[in-house]
Amino acid sequence: SAAAQLPFGARLPPPPRARPAFRRAGSGGGPCAMAGALCWLCATHGCSPERAGAAVAFHPPPKPTYFVGRAPSGALRWCLARTAGARYPFPTRVDQLVTARGERIPVFAMMYPRMPVEVGFPMLAITSQLVDACVPAPLTLLYVHGNACDSGQCRDLCVELCVNLRVNVVVVELSGFGTSSAAEPLESSTLADVLTAYDWVLRQPFCGSPSQVLAMGDSVGCGPASYLASRRPLRGLVLHVPMTSAVRVLTGSRCVTCAMRACDVYRSLPRLSRCRCPVLLIHGRLDAVVPVSEGEDVEATLRRAAAQAGRAEARALRVAQRRAGAAARIGSPSEPPAPAAKATGGPRLASADADALRPAPEPTRN
Repeated sequence: SAAAQLPFGARLPPPPRARPAFRRAGSGGGPCAMAGALCWLCATHGCSPERAGAAVAFHPPPKPTYFVGRAPSGALRWCLARTAGARYPFPTRVDQLVTARGERIPVFAMMYPRMPVEVGFPMLAITSQLVDACVPAPLTLLYVHGNACDSGQCRDLCVELCVNLRVNVVVVELSGFGTSSAAEPLESSTLADVLTAYDWVLRQPFCGSPSQVLAMGDSVGCGPASYLASRRPLRGLVLHVPMTSAVRVLTGSRCVTCAMRACDVYRSLPRLSRCRCPVLLIHGRLDAVVPVSEGEDVEATLRRAAAQAGRAEARALRVAQRRAGAAARIGSPSEPPAPAAKATGGPRLASADADALRPAPEPTRN
């Protein structure tokens, strides 16, 4: 063997390192490898560019960490598996929605229990009678989970958000994740999911208007949350670990070819430029999966959009002030009135015009 031929005390050479499927652009060949992989998916599997991009970007759990059961009263229940865990028992309302694409997704609504006497966090295991007597919080947070997880794994986080922020939390299950009816996750399906959940929230008694709804996206969930902010009015938007696009995160390069752009998922920069609500960005500087440069690009896009919106508002204000001033000058009584026309023949004409308009004399007969 190779070890027997080496002298005593010598070290074995390190084993060859496996070459990653998608290397970053800094190490060479990142965008080319990604474009080749996407073209191979489209050619061999006969799938559309959207399905090819979804196969690379989405990674749902192999099995759901929860299931939707029924209570003795007939209401739906959120039942967690043992792997997901539930540190805090909390009453939750469950409902099944049908999206515009005909897919069924579950939503889970947690009401913050506002009571006359404030209760502490250890007292969350309260009775159902006490919850019915509570009044929900005035604000509602629409939460969209990230990649490689489902709503069951985000339950404890949503309970902490509900209690610490004192807001109602509605968890949206994305198509292709958890117990949704979709066979695979697609970008168009997830965008329809958030719109359906937003419309459902507005129909509930605990939410009266869009000014009481906030949206929060986590990692991949920032794409649907950004799309919702560009299409519907919101009180605010929270993006945790945002990204500009899935292809840029996988390749680490800003050079995106036409083939990669056709298969790209969640290109958020054009959508965020149309966002007109306050945005909070949360990103770790040492994030190894989604680099902080993605969050910085999102911040720069939002600042440019805010500056353009400010200039447009200032321009519209100047135009309105100019029109108001012109209207005030026209109707001002300080200006001298126009000369009134004579009652006999209207306004006086010049001598040449008067001679031209005077009828010719009739010829005299001899």
